Parts: sequence; C-alpha cells; structure tokens
Amino acid sequence: MNNLVLRIITALIGAAVIIGSIFWGAWSFAIVFMVIAVFTHYEYIKTIRNTTNKSPKFELVYSLFVGIYFLVIRNTIHLFDYAIFDLIADFWIVLLVGFIIAELFYNRENPFQQIGLNILGIYYIPFAFASFIQMGVAPDLTVNLWIVIGLLFLVWFNDSFAYFAGRLFGKRKLFERISPKKTWEGFWGGMLMTIGCSIGLSFLFPELSTMQWVGWSVVVVISATLGDLAESLLKRSIHIKDSGSILPGHGGFLDRFDGFVIAVPFSALYLEVLVYFNYLNL
Repeated sequence: MNNLVLRIITALIGAAVIIGSIFWGAWSFAIVFMVIAVFTHYEYIKTIRNTTNKSPKFELVYSLFVGIYFLVIRNTIHLFDYAIFDLIADFWIVLLVGFIIAELFYNRENPFQQIGLNILGIYYIPFAFASFIQMGVAPDLTVNLWIVIGLLFLVWFNDSFAYFAGRLFGKRKLFERISPKKTWEGFWGGMLMTIGCSIGLSFLFPELSTMQWVGWSVVVVISATLGDLAESLLKRSIHIKDSGSILPGHGGFLDRFDGFVIAVPFSALYLEVLVYFNYLNL
C-alpha cells in the first residue's frame, strides 16, 4: 500500500472519529481533543529532547504533566470561585518556574535553551487545544458546531488541497530553505479550495456572513501554512523527518496538527475582532 493511500485512509478514519465525537456531545468532543493534545504535546517533548544528550526521563514526565494541567484547568476554571482561581493561577506560575529549578540539576550546555523550549511547548500546543475546546463548548455545554466544524474543515481543506495541488502543479518553491516540497502552486491551490469551502459553510452556518467566512478562510490558510512551516523548521533544526509514526501516511500527531495549533489563536483573534466591531455575537 503506497503512502498516498495510507494518508487518505488515515485521514478518513481520523475525521470520522473527530466528527463523531463532535456530534456525540460536548464531553466527547472535549475528551477526544484533550487526548489528541496530549499525544501532540508528547511528540513535541520527545522532539526537543533530541536537541541534547542529557535529557532525563523526569523532564518528559514533568513537561507532560504541566501541559495536561494547563489543558484541564483552562477549560474548568469557570467552575471555581475567585479564591481558588488565585491559587490555581499561582500554582501554574510555580509549575513554569519548575522548569528553571529542574535545570539546575541537569548540567546541560544550553540550559536556558531547554527551559525556553519546554515553556514554549506549553503555549504552542496545550494552549492552542485548550483554546479550541473553550471556543467549541458553549456555556450550556453544547458544541458550537459552526466554530468547531468551521475551523476544522477550513484547516483540513487547506491541508488536503495544498498537498494535492503541490503534487500536481508545484514548481515554484514557497520556502525552500525550510520545506523544499512546499510550493506556491500548492499554497494557492489550498487557498482557492478553502475559500470555496468557506462559501459552502456560509450556507450551513449563517452565524457569519459569506464574506466573514471567506475572511476567516484566508486567516486560516495563512496561519496554518505558517504553522506547517514552523514545525518543518523545528524538525529541520534537529535533523528528523517526522515527529512520530503513529499516524500512517502522516507521521505523528504534531505533523498532522502543526497548522491547526497556529490557526487556532489567529482564528480566535479574528472572531474576537468581529465581536468587538459588533459584527458577531458570541
């Protein structure tokens, strides 16, 4: 079975699980994306451990714990009263400082590089997934289908059609120094089809106008492409091809969700701008 067939089969199975969890309910949606977040963050931690030959197992466990803590607390903080909120926030800061304290005992050549990579990872992955879950779950514990389906489909359309357009028509390199296989033809192919997807979504979800959906699609294409390039830069800097091998045809979770984790904060900002100018009620 060639790589393209494996890629398509894996994508279809993954999409079925994710879409099924969304329509099953808010809890299943949140749980599935928390699991994906944990696997993605785990792969990131494993990846940055390749930058040093003195990476203790405790660092991996601690980094994963901090990521899970943030992921859970970010989506349950509204359940606590104000006093407990302060306690949780202070503990969160202490956990981040823990990366600095732990480095005192590792005796590595570039300690603050590792501290920075670990702290960056928290905001790079758990923060994005936590924000997505927060955006996707309404106060009445139902799923905001237009936000969740909208963002996922825009990211998926861009990923898929940029890949196929690049394979079929790609000639001019988009960013050869970082990702030799990505082309401008792939980028514009992804952009065109994602805009088409956004127009279709505007008929299904009238919460945004057609032009607002198109604007969102442009934001997603640009940010997701930058996210893809950022992960390519990370892998290139430590000389690895894939972040993992758990997803046949795609590599790892970080390879699959690299564009998504950057598209989330940009999408959140876009929607907040619409709210601020009274074009949208959330």
